[in-house]
Amino acid sequence: MSTPAINSSRRGLLALGTVVIAALGLMLFADLNGQRIQDISLLYPGSDKLAHFITHIGLVGLLYWVLRRAWSSLGRTATLTLAALASVLLGLVDESQQYFMSNREFDLLDVTANLCGTATVTLLIAALTSKRRLAWLMLLPLGVFITVLAHTYTSGYLYGQGLLHIRHYEYAAARQSFLQAIERGHGRAALYNELAWIELEFLDTDPAASLRYTTLAIQEKPNKADYLDTHGWALHRNGRHQEGLEFLLKAYARAPNTYCIHYHLGAVYHVLGQDTLAIEHLKQQITLKAEGRFADKSQAILKQIEAATQRNR
Repeated sequence: MSTPAINSSRRGLLALGTVVIAALGLMLFADLNGQRIQDISLLYPGSDKLAHFITHIGLVGLLYWVLRRAWSSLGRTATLTLAALASVLLGLVDESQQYFMSNREFDLLDVTANLCGTATVTLLIAALTSKRRLAWLMLLPLGVFITVLAHTYTSGYLYGQGLLHIRHYEYAAARQSFLQAIERGHGRAALYNELAWIELEFLDTDPAASLRYTTLAIQEKPNKADYLDTHGWALHRNGRHQEGLEFLLKAYARAPNTYCIHYHLGAVYHVLGQDTLAIEHLKQQITLKAEGRFADKSQAILKQIEAATQRNR
């Protein structure tokens, strides 16, 4: 037999499930369109953290409002607690699923921004709906969030500027931005990899320095295919061809269609005298992208191999 309390619980659970599913769908959509989010973050470092903070403020507020109307038998404290827990869990699910996306990465600072947003609005609602003076406690999560925002901006500004320079083919300017970031103590795996990459591919610099950067990158992220690829290429450029091949093969195993992995493998196999494998990978590079820098480089090595084969007949 249904009672008003049971009916209220059913409505409440249905409402909760609807909001949670809708929120997950929106978060997944945002994750799949991560490139646009990254573009904004490059121009305004920390804007993604602000978006996380505001999103969870709105999420807790929406859940509390919906549950208060749909689940009338649930008390205010229990409703607010449920809304806050749902917000925390949704944030963790959102960040966890990014682990499986090639264009996104799990970021502990995103989780922190989520928690700060949840805590801030939870304390605000608690202060407004009770006689307790809890509003001052909002200063704690707000303070943590402001610290996160400031850190993200200061540590990400020069890195973002470097990436923007790369997009405009200003490789020397990008290198200067990355080096300044390192001088200020803001070096990280992604920055080291980008710096080494432009030095090895586009600038006439000492490859030994590039190898130091790629070593730092893989020490921090030892299983990321892009970093393994760059490190393998740096080893090759430093004359350590066999070692370089080992890292390139690790990168290939993790991401067989990485931007220029086939060109790198083909070039190293050619230097090691394994031209059959070199031809296979160089042709695959051209198949993946018939025009551009790495297709041209692959064609050049293939012509060298063909010329050497004709001379030896």
